[in-house]
Amino acid sequence: MIQVFGRYLTARFATYLAFALAALSALALTLDLMEEADRVLGSAYGGVPGLLWYSALRLPDIVGQMLPVATLLGVVMMLGQLLRHSELVAMWGSGLSPLQIMGRLLPLAALLAVLTFVNADIAVPQTRAVLRAWDVGEARKTGILADDGRMAWMLSGTDLVRTPKQPAAFGELDGITIFRREADGRLVERIDAARALPDHDGWLLKDVRRIEVATGATTLADNVFWDGRIEVAALPLIASEIRDLGSGQLMQLIRNHGYGQRPGYRYATWLQARIAATVVPGLMIFLAIALAQRFRRTGGFSTLLLGATAIGFTFLALDGVTLAMGEAGLVPSWFAAWAAKAALLGLIGTFIVSREG
Repeated sequence: MIQVFGRYLTARFATYLAFALAALSALALTLDLMEEADRVLGSAYGGVPGLLWYSALRLPDIVGQMLPVATLLGVVMMLGQLLRHSELVAMWGSGLSPLQIMGRLLPLAALLAVLTFVNADIAVPQTRAVLRAWDVGEARKTGILADDGRMAWMLSGTDLVRTPKQPAAFGELDGITIFRREADGRLVERIDAARALPDHDGWLLKDVRRIEVATGATTLADNVFWDGRIEVAALPLIASEIRDLGSGQLMQLIRNHGYGQRPGYRYATWLQARIAATVVPGLMIFLAIALAQRFRRTGGFSTLLLGATAIGFTFLALDGVTLAMGEAGLVPSWFAAWAAKAALLGLIGTFIVSREG
């Protein structure tokens, strides 16, 4: 009997989830197209094919953002229909507990977790890379130094380096600027070089102009050796926005402390958040089920909808706050990513334990 109920609940929930996700994604995509349609139509693609291609590229990012809300609305709509036709009451009467209902929907929650991670780790970075190259949509506006899409900044010891995001042939860099600093951070010299060539444990700078900060004196030189370090292979990584990076790239940045571009804890927070996001759809499912049991005597669909949406959106807001605190280094990365989820899970457990009270 439980297996029959499980298949029935899974099929109903999948239907409502698909409907809610399609509706929310269509609305978000429509609003996005209203802003970007002129730019898309004026691009090389142009016309309807361009709009369709742009929509396809934006869809993974939009679906990833809408999935938690769509999951909550989908399960609430399913439970509301079951309450309306007294089907849920009959399940409760037959001895089916909230934990058993959650267990029947757990495989679908696990599938949503996998899809969430694959979408965020593979689909979104790849489609955003295409959009960034196309110079349309949100991707063109975000990222480090969005107003200067060709350059990136790195630390080399105490020196601050402005360098192209992409090296030329043989690892050469065209048009770099080095700000030499003392150990206490005091700026002492600016070096502008037309080219920089890898040279043993440093770089050979070509066509150099040096400006001393203290005196303002300017000197020119054909060649200057600089003993700094530039991780050429890491330039595309440090110049990318978080959603453009896969988990492997985030781990590389964590191991190398962000190559001086950002603190390592920011990348650790983002990686933890990407992993933690996989449990959010499941938590939305469990929340609605726990509330449905709790409100069985006090109201129907409207009470369930108000309660679930209020708690769900409060959780999403709290989750955003803790993530921002983690990015700022105010709390550990694991706490920033998991604290709100743990709090919601504790609340769900409290509802289940005290459902008869």
